[in-house]
Amino acid sequence: MGNFKYSPGLIGYGIEGKDGSTGLSGISLMFTDLDTINDVNTITDRISNNKLLWSSSLSLLPNGRKYQTGDLFIDRTGEVYEIDLSNILKFVTTNVNLSTSKYFAKSLGNKTYNLQERYSNIYDRYLIDSINTENPVDYSLLISKIYNIYPIHYTTIQYSDIDFQSYIPFSLYNSSNTSDNMSLSIVKESGNSIFHIGNTYNDQITARDVSLIIDVKKLRINKYTNNYFSETTEDETVLTNHEINSNNLFDIVFDTSPNTFIVSAPSSTSVDVSWNKYELIGTSDEDAVNNTIVNLYFYEVSTYNSLNYSFNNTKMPRCVLNNIDVSGKVTFSNLTADKTYHTYLEADCNGWVRKTLVRPVVPT
Repeated sequence: MGNFKYSPGLIGYGIEGKDGSTGLSGISLMFTDLDTINDVNTITDRISNNKLLWSSSLSLLPNGRKYQTGDLFIDRTGEVYEIDLSNILKFVTTNVNLSTSKYFAKSLGNKTYNLQERYSNIYDRYLIDSINTENPVDYSLLISKIYNIYPIHYTTIQYSDIDFQSYIPFSLYNSSNTSDNMSLSIVKESGNSIFHIGNTYNDQITARDVSLIIDVKKLRINKYTNNYFSETTEDETVLTNHEINSNNLFDIVFDTSPNTFIVSAPSSTSVDVSWNKYELIGTSDEDAVNNTIVNLYFYEVSTYNSLNYSFNNTKMPRCVLNNIDVSGKVTFSNLTADKTYHTYLEADCNGWVRKTLVRPVVPT
């Protein structure tokens, strides 16, 4: 059997031929439970000292064998490496990987800056769902379409029917093992269709000091058409323009300083004010214009405190014109020269009120 000691292993090459004692050692392929990221120093040391690549052993290679350039080894991640004794690490990568799972594949591209590798599902064969249940079911058929898409066509399905403390938990996002305020979770109340996104204490009411910012150009909340606020609306319910129904009063639609709101003093005792509701509320829609009541305020700038005003005094320094026309002009006369007066428009739509900027004017 001694003749097999140096045999390169070729079929039919054995005791009938010359022994291999004067030839070169054959190239070896080895496996290791180490990996070249976390155990790089250990692997380099083992190769330099011709020791086995098993983490649990410090033994030398059998029969006095030594590593040589060209030997191959496969680490525990499935990466194939070639031993190169001229390299400082004593090995180099072959950029070949034997996948450790039929479900996952290495993502395209190289390792990231922190030496971590990214894996994904083998996209043309498998999609991976997260399931938590004690009663295996065909979870993809439990519901009908969502956004007119069958569940089976979604990239990932998270299914759970396990009740913990009156909640069914799904995803948890956490960045600390010392602070409860560094987490965000998605749960559903047991027995109803209410989902929660956030972080609360054990009382399930008090929110922890966690914030959620949604950085998007537009954020909408779709609601039932007849879902308006009433005396039974729950506290902390989000109010949207669906309930307010007064888009004409919001920025940028509402103009706080419209060009058609013109204030001038044609004489030292009179002021002209003109307006146009279309520009004020930013729409040409007749229904919206007619549904918006606009009042015009005109008053003398003075101190009212501690003064006594009589209601039969026609010279009270304030005038309010209610529900003015769609457009028009009025003149305020019998004013005091060189005295400052203020005027502004107030729009009322479905009980919501918005005002323009105050326009000062001094008749001279």
